[in-house]
Formats: sequence, C-alpha cells, structure tokens
Amino acid sequence: MDRILKTSNFPLFLPIVFLVGIVLSVWGGVLVQQQARAGRLNQLIISSEKKAADVSVKWSLLNGALQSYSLMMADGGAPNVDRLSQIAASMTNDNPAIEHTWIFKGNARQLRPILVHGEAEIFDAAEIAKHIGTSVASRTPDNKLVILPFTKLNVDKNLPEHFVWGVMPFAKHNGWVVVLIDLHELMGEGFMKLAEGAAAPDVTIEMSNGLEQHVFTKPANYEEYDHKNTVTIGGVEWHFNWSFRNISFAGSYGWGLFVSMIGLMVTLVLVWTLWSQYSVARRVRSEVITRTKELEQASRRFRLITDNAYDLIAITTLTGDFEYINSAYNRVLGFSKQNVSGRNVSDFVHADDTVYLRQAIEAVVNGRPVSEVSFRMQSKKNEWVYLEAVAKGIFDNSWNLTGIVMHCRDVTARKKYADELARSEKRFKDFADSSADWLWEVNKNFVFSYVSPGVKSTLGYTPEDMMGRTMFDALFASGDDAARELLEGLAKRHQPYRELEFWTRTKMGERVCLRLSGIPVFDDEGNFDGYRGAATNITSSKVDRENMLRLATTDHLTGLLNRNRFMEELEHTIALARRHNTQGVVLFIDLDRFKAVNDTHGHEAGDEVIRSIANILKKSVRSTDVVSRLAGDEFAVIMHNVDTKQAQEKVNEIIDRVNKMRVEYKGAKLQVTMSVGMIGYPQSGKDASQLLTSADLAMYRAKDMGRNRLYIDEGLLTSSKTSATVREQLEWIDRLRTALDEDKFEMHYQPIVPCGKDKHTIYEALIRLRDEDGNLGAPALFIDAAEHFGMIRDLDRAVVERCIKKQAELEKSGKPVVFSINLSGMSFGDDELLQSMKKYFKKYKADPTKFIFEVTETAAMRDIDEAREFVSELKKMGSKFALDDFGVGFSSFFYIKHLEVDYIKIDGSYIKNLDSSAEDRLFVKSLVDLASGLEIETVAEFVENQAILDELERMNVTYVQGYHLSRPEEDIDGLFTTFDNQQATAIATQIAAAKNAASQPTTKVAAAKKAAPKKAAAKKAAPKKAAPKKPATKKATGSNAKNS
Repeated sequence: MDRILKTSNFPLFLPIVFLVGIVLSVWGGVLVQQQARAGRLNQLIISSEKKAADVSVKWSLLNGALQSYSLMMADGGAPNVDRLSQIAASMTNDNPAIEHTWIFKGNARQLRPILVHGEAEIFDAAEIAKHIGTSVASRTPDNKLVILPFTKLNVDKNLPEHFVWGVMPFAKHNGWVVVLIDLHELMGEGFMKLAEGAAAPDVTIEMSNGLEQHVFTKPANYEEYDHKNTVTIGGVEWHFNWSFRNISFAGSYGWGLFVSMIGLMVTLVLVWTLWSQYSVARRVRSEVITRTKELEQASRRFRLITDNAYDLIAITTLTGDFEYINSAYNRVLGFSKQNVSGRNVSDFVHADDTVYLRQAIEAVVNGRPVSEVSFRMQSKKNEWVYLEAVAKGIFDNSWNLTGIVMHCRDVTARKKYADELARSEKRFKDFADSSADWLWEVNKNFVFSYVSPGVKSTLGYTPEDMMGRTMFDALFASGDDAARELLEGLAKRHQPYRELEFWTRTKMGERVCLRLSGIPVFDDEGNFDGYRGAATNITSSKVDRENMLRLATTDHLTGLLNRNRFMEELEHTIALARRHNTQGVVLFIDLDRFKAVNDTHGHEAGDEVIRSIANILKKSVRSTDVVSRLAGDEFAVIMHNVDTKQAQEKVNEIIDRVNKMRVEYKGAKLQVTMSVGMIGYPQSGKDASQLLTSADLAMYRAKDMGRNRLYIDEGLLTSSKTSATVREQLEWIDRLRTALDEDKFEMHYQPIVPCGKDKHTIYEALIRLRDEDGNLGAPALFIDAAEHFGMIRDLDRAVVERCIKKQAELEKSGKPVVFSINLSGMSFGDDELLQSMKKYFKKYKADPTKFIFEVTETAAMRDIDEAREFVSELKKMGSKFALDDFGVGFSSFFYIKHLEVDYIKIDGSYIKNLDSSAEDRLFVKSLVDLASGLEIETVAEFVENQAILDELERMNVTYVQGYHLSRPEEDIDGLFTTFDNQQATAIATQIAAAKNAASQPTTKVAAAKKAAPKKAAAKKAAPKKAAPKKPATKKATGSNAKNS
C-alpha cells in the first residue's frame, strides 16, 4: 500500500477510488432499499398470518355458540318458540357477525321452520330447507358448522357478496340451525387494511365438492404477491392471496445520497456484521436444536429403557432422597412414584442394613466411581425383598456431583435358592458323613472326583486315597474279574446299573462284598460326563443271606437237603425224566431201632449216628444224585439215570456198609441198620408227593419183612390186596383199633410253662398206648400206622373228645386248665372233625377258649386255602391255633403270613443245642423277634437244662417246654397244683433245690429210694406226643419227640 501511495500514478488511482466509491454508494442504496422492501414484506406476511388466525379464532367462538344453541335445540319435545327467540336474540347480540337465524325441525328430507329471527326475511325458508336437504345433510354427520356461500341458493337477492350462511345440525340430528353471517363483522374492520398503502387479500372459498367462490376481490391497482394463507373454517378451505401497492422511497440525492452512501456503507458493515453474527447464531441455534432433539430423544430412550428394565433403577439426591424410580419398583415392591416422593431410601431399608446403604452412598459422594451394596427393602406387602445394588454418581457439565443413580437387582429368589442349596449341601454332607453307605462320582475317564467319608469304614481308604484313581483299579484287584468285565461293559455303553454285587478287598486285605449302583451323567449338550452312585457294604447281610439260604434248604445237623428242598428236586427230576424219556429211582430210608440209641446213650449219640449215616450216603452215590434228611432218622435219595437192577446193587452195598459201621461214642460202639424202600420214576399218575409216599410204604414193607433190607415197589403196594396184607401184619393196628373201641388209650400231659408274669401254664395232651405187657409203646409205632392205614381221623376224634371231657371236669372242680391238642395232617381241614368238636363242646359244656389246636408245618402245607378256612372255623368257636415244628425248612414263614397263628412252637432241633450253637441262638432270636412283631406268642420245646432256659428267657420267649421242667405225666391234677400260676424260673429253682437236697449224704439213700419208682415210670412213659406228620415224618431226637 505504501508503494502505491509513493508512485506517480496516484492521481489516476483517485478516480478509480472515486468510481469505486460511487459504485459502492449506489450499490449500498439499492441494497438498503431492497432490505427495507424485504422487511416490509415480512411485516405484511406476519400481519396476514395473524389476521387469518384471528378469523379462525372468531369462527371457533361463533362455532361454540352455535353448538351450544344446537344442543338446546336437541330436545325432542314441543319447541318453545318464545324461548327459542330469546336464545336467538341473545346469540345475535353476543355475536354481531350473525345477521339472520332460521330454526328447522325434522330430518334432512322433511324440514319445517319453527323460528325466523332477523330484521326481515331475506330468503324463503322453503328454499333454505330444500338446499339443506340436497347439499348439506350428507356432509354434516357431526355437530360442526358448515359454511356455504349464499349465492348457491339460486335466488336473486341484492345482497353484498361478502355474506355467507352457515348450517349446523342439532345434537340428535332432529333439526337444523341456519345463520346468515356478515363476513366484515367476522373478519373485523382492520382486516382490509394490513398496513399503510396495503389492501385486503383476494379471498376464495373452496368447497368440498371442488366449487370455488370469491368472497373478496383485490382492487385493480394492487399487484399480487406470492404469499398465500389457507385456513379451514366451517368445513371449507379459505384461500387468502395477498396483494399490495408498490412501495417507494422519497428524498433528495445530495446529502441524502451522501447519507445514503454513508448509511449504505454502515449498513453494509452492519449487515455484514449482523450476517456473520446471524450465521454464527443460526449455526449455534441449529446445533442447539439438534442437540436439544438428541437430548430429548435420549431422555425418552432413557425413560423407555429404564421403565422397561427388569432391574430396579432409582435416582436419588446426595442424601438418598428419591427423585426418580422406574416401573420395576412397582412390579417388585408395589411402590409408585407417589409412594416414594419426598422419601429417603433408608425409610424402606431393613434397620440392620441401613448402615451399609449409608456407607455405599458416602463412598460415592467421597469420590468412589462405583459402590456395591446388598440390603433388604420392605415391599408394600410388608415383605422383605433382597436387593443387590450398584451406586454411581451423576455429574453436571462442570463435573459436579449432583445425584446418585442406584441400579438394584431383586435377588430374593436367588437368595432363597442359595440358602436352600446351602441347606441341601449341608444335609447331603450330613447324610454322606453319617451314612454307612458311601457315595461316589467319577468323571468321563472313570476317575474318582468325589468320594464320601463312608468309604473309610467300608474299604479302609480315606476319600483322599480314592481321588485320582479309576474306579476299576480301586475296586478290583485283577483285570479278569467277572464283575469288573460286567461293570466295564455297562460303563462303555453309558448304561445305568443297580445293585451290582461283587467281592473285593479292603486296604488291609480283608474280603468285603459291595453292592454298587450308578447312573450316567450327561452335560447340557448330551455329552457323557461320568457316573454318580452309591456303594453299600453288604458283607454281613450277604453272609447272613447265604446262611439263611443254607438253613432254609439244608438240614443243619448233616448239611443234607431238607424235606422241602428235596421235594422241589424230586418234582424237577420227574419233569425232566418225562420230558427226556429217562428213568431213575427214589429211595426212602429209615434207621432200624434208632430210638434205642437215643434212649440208651442220649440224643448227642443219636446225632453222631445220623451224621455218620449221612456221610455214608453222600460217599456211596454219585455227585449228580440227591441225598436228603427228611426228618429224624428218615433219609431219601434220588438216583438219576439208573434202572432198578443197577440201583438195587448200589443200595445193597450201602446197606452192607451201614451194617459194618461202628460209631464210637464215649467208649461205646454204636451200630444201627436201615430199611430201604425203592420205587422207580417216572410213574403215570404219580406226582412227587405220591411217589415219596409209595417209597415210604415200600420201606415199611422192608421193616415188616425183618428190617435191614431193601424192598422194591413194583406197583403192587398200591393195590387194595397188598395194602390189606401190610395192615394185617402190623401189630399195632389191632391194638389201636381195640384201644379206640374200648377206650383204653391213655392221655399224658406235659406242662408248657410261661416265662413271664400274667400267663398261665398250658398242658399239651399226648396220647399213649400200652402193649400186652402193660408197657407204654412208642407213639411212632401206632401214629404212623394210623396215618398209613386210614385210622388217624378216628384217633384224632377220640383224643379231642377225651380232652374236652377232661377239661370240663377240671373246670367244674375249680381247675381251669388250658389244653393244647395235636391234630394230624389228615384231620386238619376235615369238616367232620370240626362238626365233632362243636358237638363235644356242647355235649360236655366245655369252654372252647380253653383249647389250643396244634398242627405241624407238613399238615399246613398240603392245602393252604383249606387250612385257612379250618383255622377260621376254630377261631369262630373261640379256640386258638398253634403252628408246631416251626422253622423246619423256613416254609413256616409263609403260613404265618396266611394263617391266623396265635402260637408258634419252635422246632426242638434249634433248641437242644442253644447253649452251645451261636447259629441256633441267632436263628431262634430272629424267630422270636419276628413273632413278637406280629404279636404271636412263642413256645420253645426240648428245654433240657438251665443254660438253655436262661438263653430263652433272655430272648423273651413266651413259653418253654421240656424235661428240665417236667416230663409228660398222666396226673393232670397234680401237674395243675404244681404249675398253676408259676413261672419257668420258679419251677426250675424248685427242681434245682429238690435235686440239691436229694444229693445230701444224709438223705442220699432215702432220695434214691424215693426217686426209683419215678425213674422206672419215666422209663416206661416215653416223653412223646402224637405228631401230625406225613407217613414218613418222625422225630428221633430231643426230650419232647412226638413220633420216635
């Protein structure tokens, strides 16, 4: 710039500057004039918008007045013209724009005028009604005023065109209100003059049917401006097209031009400055608007999110007062915003938790970004809800802390679940720690991942010892174990297993039996994840079960099969022989004169003989043959796949070996022989029981032929002729018949003594028969004969009648004894015997409740349904029922369940060695406990010494019976005097005292003399009772043997 000023061309520069100044001045004047024109036009536009809005407002007021009037017209009654005129006048006064008013009643098709209000009737009412019916009715479904230009009436009225008329239906559409409106009044005087030099717009009404009508027309000297307004009034659109005259500026050009130029320059500067500011402001305003919209949208989004959030969200002050809560508070706690307004959070928090809440809030106030806290908040239902909360600060633009947002989650269900889970885990741990079983878990590689402490008591290992080991290596010693192979096979197939039993060894090398159960575990995707299960030490129960099975199927003295198991084998053998067309033989063996061994040397000697015979039999037959001890001194053998000749040779060898046998017992050499009956199988029409009976008859035939021999049943023993021959050859059959006919049999009684108080002694009735020399014969001789040859029922009836008669006599003499009577298997279930019992009770006027009827297991097993019916009849009479020989073969448990048993008499074979046999004590104790649980009283037979009695009393046996207390005696009166109201211990004490007194030196001779007669009598009177066994059943051991 300095160089320009110093140049010689500066004069030339001035004109340029001047011209530039002139151009700028002119340009500035023009610019100012244009800006003025634009500002004026903006004022006109704003004024026109306001005028149009004023018209719309006035129309709304007019419309409201007409609506009120229309509601008054809606009454369906007779119109009150005076009242309507007053209302119309009032409405006209309040609304100067209304020039004229018509009131019509009826629908759009049939209208009748009821009121015309105005200075003069301008239009004919009929013409108006017609026009309403054709043009308006269909367009006024609601109560809105509709405007139409009046010229549509097609009438020649000299009215200014700025008048229009309006139609409004009644509220119930049963009439119409029609008004003539002065548009000048409606728009106002100032409507036509917007500003100086300006005129009213050109106004056009556009109808809904497309027709248009000009209401105001602009003057010719007005130019049209492109600004337009459109307002909907009365259901039609009003178009305002604004026009105005040219606006010019007056003034001179001199100072005016200079001022204009200066003004223009200043204006330019100001405009430029203002434009710059405006641009900035507009940009800022645009950004503010955008930001405001974003904030509003964010606020809406925030409230939408928070109100629909599952968790509880609240905004509080720095002191904890609620400012905002979302809808979750109402869902979870039942609180609305009004419920917590002005309240503090701590007002709803549990008293024990408020300190934690305050600490969390203070932590945020003190600058911590996030603070977590758990507390309980009381709901509207006064229930405590567990919440986990996260508190964070809210900051303003200056990063000043202004509030706290608390995000809470309802964890009540999770808390309850966690508590319950903890209790369940504790319960599981307690069960696992206290259980004798042990629980385990393995992973998919079958490595232990959990073992309960119970494993130590079972295997000796701690849970830590088991961890990390595979279950196969930990539980099995070798890889070829069958149980291991089975378990590995199931595990590979991911199959569950239940109660898998196998033997393994403990840490100390002891053998134990485990029962293992396990189920496979799968993850959420169905992939195999291992096994879980439990293990039980069943060593004791396994041994007990094997012992029980052995006791249930074998004879405890010899180890041979017992009768029940033998019968099962025989049935199976017969079925196989019939199926495969094979043959074999059945042997029935009875020792000859075995009773003499028992009587002379005692039952222990007899047991030694029995064991020796059993050993000979087992060694003499093949391993595939079956050997059994049926009862007492009776044995049976099944020889498979042999004919009669081969079997005969083998049996003769056995008989010869028995003949040569000498059993040494306390210095004596004992010898017995045997009688054997043989029958071949299978035989048509004979089952196992019938086959054994035939072999039994053949054995008796061998005894009849001189004993110590074999008799083969070749089908002749079943004929009536041969049976009669056998019966005639048995001496005791004749004696028995004579005894029954002449009533010469005797009844002996053996006390059954109670062990406890409040029990009375029971007396078992035992039949005895004397031979020609007056000696008492063994009951087995005539009892078995009576069963074999059809006299047992007669014998039972005779015994029952004798006992009933005797009991009635004792009752009358003041001795209310209770008798226990044995019934044979053939009589048990006999209806004739029941009828005879009833007859005898009635005949002798005896009390049936003083009688107990005994049957053996053999009798009960023949027909359980018949037995149940027989026992039921006994109970109806008032008598009681006892099951004798209980425990033989274990089948008696079945009868306890199905028969109404009052007493069980434990078989003597379990009692006689009770003081020396742990197995017998275990077995008897189990039977007594079982009976006690079923409220059944127990009787122990074969009580032969004080040690046995003491054991039985410790086991809580109800009654005891045996030689230690008393032998069977005929003098029932003397027995009653001695035993009535006495207990077993007292009786045993008295007997012991008597023995001690008899052993004193001063009384030894006298006692010997006194005891001699009794000893002789006892020797004659064998302590036996008639036992209801099958023909082959006899008892050969024990002090209370009934059939030996």
